[in-house]
Amino acid sequence: MGYPLAMKLLRRSPIERIIRRLERHPAVVVTTATLSFRMSKDYARVRAGEIDRAEFGRRGVTHVGSISGGMMGAAAGAAAGTLLAPGLGTMLGAFSGSVVGDEFGTRLGRAAVEHAEVRLQSRPAENETEPESEPMEETAPSAAEGRTPERSDDGWGLRRRSL
Repeated sequence: MGYPLAMKLLRRSPIERIIRRLERHPAVVVTTATLSFRMSKDYARVRAGEIDRAEFGRRGVTHVGSISGGMMGAAAGAAAGTLLAPGLGTMLGAFSGSVVGDEFGTRLGRAAVEHAEVRLQSRPAENETEPESEPMEETAPSAAEGRTPERSDDGWGLRRRSL
C-alpha cells in the first residue's frame, strides 16, 4: 500500500472533523452534562410515579430550550459586556446573558410544547370518521339549471363546491 493511498484512507470527512472538535469543546461537555443531570432527575420522578411519561417529554423539551437559551444568552451577553468593558464586562455580561437566556429558553420551550399539544389534539384520529355535515344550499344558477352542488375534499380539510 502506497503512501498516498494510506493518507486517503486515514483522512476524515469535514463533518467528522467538526464533530471531533465539538466533542472536546467545554460548552458541549457542560451542556451534555447539564441535560443528562436534569433528565435523570425527571426520570427518577417518573419511576417514583410523581409525573407521567407525557410530562417527562414536556420537561425534556423545556430543558433543551432552557439550556440552549442560556448558552446563546451567555454568548450574546459576553459579546456585549466585552464591548462595554473588556474583562469584567465580559464576565458580568456572560452571567447576566445566561440568566436571561435561560429564562427565555424555558418560556420558549414551554410555548413550543403547548403549541404542539394543541395541534395534536385538534387533529382527528385516523380511525375516527368525520361527522356528516349539513347539506349545502343550492345557488340560483345551479337550481335553475337543475344541477345540485357536489362537495369534494381537497386533502387539506377544505371543502369545495363544484357545479
